[in-house]
Amino acid sequence: MKSNWKIKEGNKNFNVVENILFSRGIKEEDFSDFLTYSNAQIEGLKYFQDMERAVSRIKCVIENKEKILIWGDFDCDGVTSSVIMSKCLDALGANYLHFIPHRIKNGHGLDLSVLIPYITREKIKLLITFDCGISDAKIIQTLKSMKIDTIITDHHAQNEKVESAYAVIDANAKDSLRPDLPVKDIGEISMLSGAGVAYLLSLELLRGEAQTELEKELLVLATIGTIGDIVPLLGLNRQIVKAGLKEINNGNYPVIEKIFALARVEGQITSEMIAFTLVPRINASGRLSDASEAYLALYTNNEFTMAENIEKLNNLNAIRQALSDEIYAECCTKIQNQNSPMIFLEDKSWHIGIIGLVASRLVEKYQKPVFIATYDENNIGRCSIRGVEPFSISTILADNKELFITSGGHKFAGGFSFDPENYSFSQIAAKLNSDVDEINKNFKPEVLIDLELSASEINLELIEKLSLLEPFGEANEPPCFLLKDAILKNFKQIGKEGKHLRLTFEQNGYFIPCVWWNKPSFKGLEGEVADVIFTLKENEFNGEKNIQAEIIDIDMPSLEKANVLKTFDYRKKEDIYDTLNTFFAKNSDIKIYAKKFATIKKLENYENLKNAILACGEKAEKIMFFDYPSDCCSINLIIENAEANVAYFMKEEFSSNLETYIFDIFKMLKFAQRKKEGIFEISKMAQGLGVTDDFVQFAIDILQDKNIIEILENKVLNLQEDAFELVPDEITENIIEEFEFIKRAKQFVNSSPIEILLDT
Repeated sequence: MKSNWKIKEGNKNFNVVENILFSRGIKEEDFSDFLTYSNAQIEGLKYFQDMERAVSRIKCVIENKEKILIWGDFDCDGVTSSVIMSKCLDALGANYLHFIPHRIKNGHGLDLSVLIPYITREKIKLLITFDCGISDAKIIQTLKSMKIDTIITDHHAQNEKVESAYAVIDANAKDSLRPDLPVKDIGEISMLSGAGVAYLLSLELLRGEAQTELEKELLVLATIGTIGDIVPLLGLNRQIVKAGLKEINNGNYPVIEKIFALARVEGQITSEMIAFTLVPRINASGRLSDASEAYLALYTNNEFTMAENIEKLNNLNAIRQALSDEIYAECCTKIQNQNSPMIFLEDKSWHIGIIGLVASRLVEKYQKPVFIATYDENNIGRCSIRGVEPFSISTILADNKELFITSGGHKFAGGFSFDPENYSFSQIAAKLNSDVDEINKNFKPEVLIDLELSASEINLELIEKLSLLEPFGEANEPPCFLLKDAILKNFKQIGKEGKHLRLTFEQNGYFIPCVWWNKPSFKGLEGEVADVIFTLKENEFNGEKNIQAEIIDIDMPSLEKANVLKTFDYRKKEDIYDTLNTFFAKNSDIKIYAKKFATIKKLENYENLKNAILACGEKAEKIMFFDYPSDCCSINLIIENAEANVAYFMKEEFSSNLETYIFDIFKMLKFAQRKKEGIFEISKMAQGLGVTDDFVQFAIDILQDKNIIEILENKVLNLQEDAFELVPDEITENIIEEFEFIKRAKQFVNSSPIEILLDT
């Protein structure tokens, strides 16, 4: 068991859904409101003291045909906020400009060097901020002296009133809310995202304008921003997201449909799908570019512009994933030398837009707060922080603000900038570690369980009832259940390269099908009794609906007793085949994993090595990798299937010449035509070349497109030996993109720490 398991307090008089609400602190009298769908319009005037003043000023500027500047942050929340106001001002006939700052060049908040040209050249008269501005009192004071009014819409905390702002719409800023507001309303409005605040302002501006379809569109944008900013999905946020998801699933928003189609995601769109598919693509532009691609993709109604920017978002997201993997691997190598309550890592080469993502992955792996720093062109340190219970990042930063130039954040996320000439990163690390050392000594991470169920209670009817709790997200996670004393009946690896695990548990004659995502290695034994923590989903296949439990953790004897794999890393060794051939003569218990044709051909020159190649299904106490599957997630599975407890890792040779691989595939098809009656298997070809099945298929598509081969139902009919060149088109773009993916994977395998390979 990796963590402490803790079952929340229940009430025997409640049903399952009511017990979940009760365990999450929702009062019985509020159960009905929580579960009932509401599309009632939210009134911003009800909450904010300055809302009427802000609306009046904006309408006055529009009437006078003066210019407005929209300034939004560069993350999903800020981008969607900016698009909300842009579309609103379009409908009102406003004369406006918009600006989204660059993460590296401008940083968070307002930048006076950018604002001055807008004032002098564009003659703006009103600045409206979105998801930012509340911490920029000095700049706003300067703008006021230049006779520029500023309306702040934000959701971040500020204890000092921004006196120089024309209006402040921020529930977490001093004196922003109406003084007679009930406590419950204060709690709800304080949880709004920046997009939620922008949505409230837009509704007030459009009141009486008969813009029903536009208001639905703005609701969808507010939904994306709310999910993207990971604010609690309770109260007003829940109302916004629940109503917004209903609109999204009506299918009237082509940008969302196109993004999900490109990501190959199908079915009813949920808050979780938006969080893991749509939001990262929006954020990728702000992390690696200037967020204009995200803004244009969400704002435009032009099909060509939309498609162009969606493609850019997808490409940036792929780059983000690759950079994240690279930095993550480097971080794990550095962590091997650390033993402290918090993790501190720095490197000048790391991208400022990626370190926060890597910090989140490291928190999940090590269950410690993670501080990752890089440096800008002026040698100013920029640190991203992600936290975990019991630490509060905002408290840690507030208690040590003398160490930083700027700082800010929430309980589990934050950041700061620092001048290494005043305090080096190592000095900051030493100070913060000493502050939290005592807290860390007595803390163990917990998995909170909503309820214990018996297998007889788990059915489609229960899952339908649980859907009333959606949308799921921050502070309203999918319910977590415990099944005790269940028997493991069977399990097998599933998915591409066996990356995931499918299991079946049985309790008192009831069978529960389960899946454990990203679990390429499992050492459980069939017939064992286990306790299982899981969430419940409905799985639809071929039109038939079934229950599916998604595993979070399992406690069973064999997992506790599983042997620790011993590893040896020889990937930096060159020209050692002669040495290894002698070594294998004395170590006959080692078997070699080699699937690539080129590797096997080379091993055939060494008698002891060629005789040690692992056969399909063969067991081996020790296994040595000379090459690797195209999906490195399968490495664990190979070791497990061989029942090895020692693994050696050698360097894999891989050519970067794309045409060479296409020609090799051509030669294989030629061999199939001459020797195998034209029959070929894509998976065997891919394995023999060390590439993916998709790569082989793309290569075959190219050869067919150029009339070099004719294939019907995986059988070569005709083949000619014309020379060919790769000409950029839609087909070649596919294979080039896939080849880039393969090269990154091979680089990852050859350079990442062994523990990262085995943890992928």
